[in-house]
Amino acid sequence: MGQDWTLKNIDRHESFGGGKLIEWLFQSDHYSLLEKLMIPVQLPRAYDNWLNEGKRVTQRGPLFKLPDEMLGMIFKELNVEDTSLFCFAITCKDLLALAKQPLFKAINCVIPTWANCRLICLGEYADDIKDLPAGMLTTEERARIDAALAAKSAGTAGGSNHQASDEAELDDQYPVVESMLRLVGEPYKLDLEKAMSSMTRKIAKYIKMQGGSLQSKGKQYLREVDMLRAFLDEPLKPRPDVLCNISKGEYVRRAALPDIALDVGENVSLAHALIVQVLWSSDPSCNFDIPEEYDERIARGPWAGDKFCITAEDTMPELAPGIGEWKDVSDEVVKFLRLWLYEYESAE
Repeated sequence: MGQDWTLKNIDRHESFGGGKLIEWLFQSDHYSLLEKLMIPVQLPRAYDNWLNEGKRVTQRGPLFKLPDEMLGMIFKELNVEDTSLFCFAITCKDLLALAKQPLFKAINCVIPTWANCRLICLGEYADDIKDLPAGMLTTEERARIDAALAAKSAGTAGGSNHQASDEAELDDQYPVVESMLRLVGEPYKLDLEKAMSSMTRKIAKYIKMQGGSLQSKGKQYLREVDMLRAFLDEPLKPRPDVLCNISKGEYVRRAALPDIALDVGENVSLAHALIVQVLWSSDPSCNFDIPEEYDERIARGPWAGDKFCITAEDTMPELAPGIGEWKDVSDEVVKFLRLWLYEYESAE
C-alpha cells in the first residue's frame, strides 16, 4: 500500500497535508502552501502617495542633524508590536522616506510565513534520526537530540521514564523521527491577528489618552491614525513566479511547469515541484510502480531540509556568501515531476 507522507516545517513545528503520496500530491494545486511560502514585497499601497502628496517641509530639529545612518540605527531599536516603529515613521516625510526598508523588514518579521524555514516531506518509514539529510541539523541541535535520547534511555533502564521524558521532551504521540525533530526549531508564537488587534487597541488607547473622540481631532491627526491603520493591513503578496531554494541557490520557474490540468480542475503548481524535491524516508516504497532507478531519488530528495520562499523573479532574495549565483534548475525538476504525473494519469 505504500507509506504516508507529510510535509514538515522543522523550524515552526508545523505540518502540511499528508497521505498516500500519489493521491495526496495531486489532489489540488496546494495554493495554501504557496501562500505560506510567499514573502511580502510591498508596503501599503498608499505609502508612495504619502511621500508625494502635499508639501515637504524641511525639518530643522536636533534629531535631523544626525546622519541617515544613525537614524537608521534608531529605527532598528523600535518595535513593530507596540507600533513605536510606525509612529516614528509617520512623524514627517523625511523619516517616512528613511523608514521604507526598516518597515518592510519589520512587517516581514511578524507575518507567520514558512519562507526561509527548513522543509522536509517525511515518509512514515523514516525511523532513524541519523538517517536525515546531511547538514539539515546544526551541531547544537544534534547534541540536543542525542542528550534527549540518552536521558530517555537512562530513564527506561531505571524502570521509570517519567523524569527522563520530562527532561527529554520527547512526545510518544509522534513518530520517532518527528518527535526528535520537535526538539529543534521554535514554534511560531506570534498570532498575527491577535498582534494586529493588540496594535489597534494600543492606537485606540493612545487616542483616548489624548482626550476626546476621533471626530474631535484635526485632519492631520486623523490622517496619521489612518496611516497607522494602513500598516496593520496584510502586506501585498508577490506574483508566485519562482520557487527559490535559498539554501542551494536554485530556483524553478512557474512558467516552465507543464500546462496540465488535474482532475480536480486545478493546474500543476510550484507546490508540486517543491514536494517532489523534499521527499525523505528510510524506505522509498510508494503506492504505485516507479522505475527502480528512481528509488534513491524518492527516498533522498535533493532539497530535503533546505529553506525556501516563493516570490517574483525580480525580487528573489540575496544569497548568503559562498552559495554563488542563482541557478535555474526548472528543466531538471520538471523532468522528474512529469514522471509523477505520468504515474498519476496511468493510475486513473
